[in-house]
Amino acid sequence: MLLILFFLIIIAIASLKIRVNFKDIQISNINERGEKVKLKNHYHINIELFIFKYIKIAKVKFNNEKVSKSISKMKYKIEDIGIEKEIKKEIKNRKQIIKAFKHLNLKLEKLNFNLEIGTEGIISTIGVFTIISTLVPILIRNNADKVEYKIAPIYNIGNVINFWANGISEVYLVHIIYALYMIKK
Repeated sequence: MLLILFFLIIIAIASLKIRVNFKDIQISNINERGEKVKLKNHYHINIELFIFKYIKIAKVKFNNEKVSKSISKMKYKIEDIGIEKEIKKEIKNRKQIIKAFKHLNLKLEKLNFNLEIGTEGIISTIGVFTIISTLVPILIRNNADKVEYKIAPIYNIGNVINFWANGISEVYLVHIIYALYMIKK
């Protein structure tokens, strides 16, 4: 009986699926009139936990207001703890992270995004626009049917960005554990 319960727990953990649904992620430093302003961001993220692929057992919602309130209420700030130094020590070899990310098996359900970007000069704007417009199709080649995007240059305003995204992504807990194992290895 105890052995059956143990195997059921192992199967349940192995079948845990995490779905991240991000809505209206916006990062922009231009206003509606096309003038450069201070960088602002806005987001809504829902994280859902499923067992046996379909049974939802938990849901957590984040948005920029809730996160900023939580950070302001914290007794100690992240900088005070010194976590950044520890993370920099742990991540010595970036190749390990890339290798672990490949093993993560992140499944993209859908992604919609718009990106408008500009720099100080017209030629540098064209260069950045060309590089991004070339890299995005390469990065999404396996999920091209699930991604809709628009990339446009903005000229003669300065260093500006206007980014908006919506999407759904899924990953299994087993793959996260294996990716963490690959980083430690």
